[in-house]
Amino acid sequence: MKRQFCMMAHRSGSTSLLAIGSLLAVVILVGAVSYLTMGSGDRDSAAVITHVVERGTFVHEVVERGEIESSRNTEIRCEVKGRNSDGTAILEVVDEGTRVQEGEILVKLDSSALEQELIEQQIACNNSESLMIQARNTLEAAEIAKKEYIEGTFKQECQTIEGEIAVAEENLRRAQQYLKYSESLAAKGYVTDLQLEGDRFAVEKALNELAAAETKLKVLQEYTMPKMSKELDAAIESAAAMFRSEESSFRLEQERKKEIEDQIAKCIIRAPQDGQVVHANTQSSRSSGEFVVEPGSLVRERQTIIRLPDPTAMQVKAEINESRVNLIKAGMLVSIQLDALGDQYLDGEVMRVNEYPEPGSWFSSQVKEYATYIRIKNPPNQIRPGLTAEVKILVDRQPDVIVTPVQTVLEHGEEFYCIKRMSPDTWEAIKIEIAASNDKFVIVSRGLQEGDELAMMPRSLITKVSLPELTPEQEAKHRGEGSYGEVDEPENSPARRDSDQEESNRDALKSNDASSADRAGSDS
Repeated sequence: MKRQFCMMAHRSGSTSLLAIGSLLAVVILVGAVSYLTMGSGDRDSAAVITHVVERGTFVHEVVERGEIESSRNTEIRCEVKGRNSDGTAILEVVDEGTRVQEGEILVKLDSSALEQELIEQQIACNNSESLMIQARNTLEAAEIAKKEYIEGTFKQECQTIEGEIAVAEENLRRAQQYLKYSESLAAKGYVTDLQLEGDRFAVEKALNELAAAETKLKVLQEYTMPKMSKELDAAIESAAAMFRSEESSFRLEQERKKEIEDQIAKCIIRAPQDGQVVHANTQSSRSSGEFVVEPGSLVRERQTIIRLPDPTAMQVKAEINESRVNLIKAGMLVSIQLDALGDQYLDGEVMRVNEYPEPGSWFSSQVKEYATYIRIKNPPNQIRPGLTAEVKILVDRQPDVIVTPVQTVLEHGEEFYCIKRMSPDTWEAIKIEIAASNDKFVIVSRGLQEGDELAMMPRSLITKVSLPELTPEQEAKHRGEGSYGEVDEPENSPARRDSDQEESNRDALKSNDASSADRAGSDS
């Protein structure tokens, strides 16, 4: 009859180690009492425990516990910028497990400090706007002043001086005519020399007045007007720079106000889609601190508060001990059992194994664990994040093969042997080739046949069989690694067992192989 030979590697925690240690102690105690109470003949007959080789299915499974989560989560984060190192307080939060619709309120954060800041910012905006208006009026006044001078004052002064020039020219013309008339009368003796000298002085005076007026016009056009124009341009540029500065300040104050209003709006967090609420509670890996989503808790900017998982994309996150992580590969099939679903099993597949171990706390052990993500195929409706699951990762499965316990395998040099019963009192060392192994069984590809009876503790029969002699190097290697019965632990060889382990397993093997022992006794 074909049997299934399965090894399941469980998580080794403090509780499991205590239970295993207690069990081994009881087994050893019972075995010792039984051994001491036997007669010498009974001890000789019980010294050799055998196992009958069978053909069956070899199964290598790694068993771990993990937690259900969604591989596609919509994370709801705090978008309120922290005003202090503590963060923003939660005022209200929807209960975990609540199913929400898109747009419903999930979280209300404390916005009182922001509202006070908004009032102060509004005052700053008003002051900045007042300064901007004053700067704009100053600029407009400077522009008007230049236009007023160029198109008004300057033209007016030009026209005034031109009028003075016209008057001076007319005065000069008249003075010249009077002088000419006086000169003709003076020649006839009608005008005295004093009167003639006065007319001549009047002409010179008119000439000076005309020259002064023309000079005044030239100074106004060539010097005063450019100087005033530059002064007015400088006033305009200065006023424009001041206006731009005040305008920029006002714009910044407005943007700051808008940002505060936006932050106040973000204190009300709404659901971006339909889903079931999962609080993003976290436990610090480096201290005893934790974050629990509840009213009064403080959240930092960009910190996740709530997750809305996708129920159609569920996975199990399990942590694999570093001693077995190399056995796990992407694509391996997994059997998943949820505590909440009883005996119902789900099909899964290993998606990936993290390259780096999970961070540990300061009080954790030095054993590293690697996060492994397992996709759940066709998850049922009642599955939800946070449920505890047991996963059985199928590392290897080979049907219809010759299988024997690792306790029957003896390493000698570079080869492996089993000690086979040839008759009730005769034993022979059989060289074997191993195709695969786990911590309990090995697949023998050559050397054994179904029905062979093997010694479970081949070390005790070393003197009754003949084995090839070892070289000095092999002898030294065996002395360094241990005595017979201890084997290496690669995937294609048996697990290493020392004598204490064999003795502790002795009584357990008696019960496990009772049927094989009975068959062997009847055959003999």
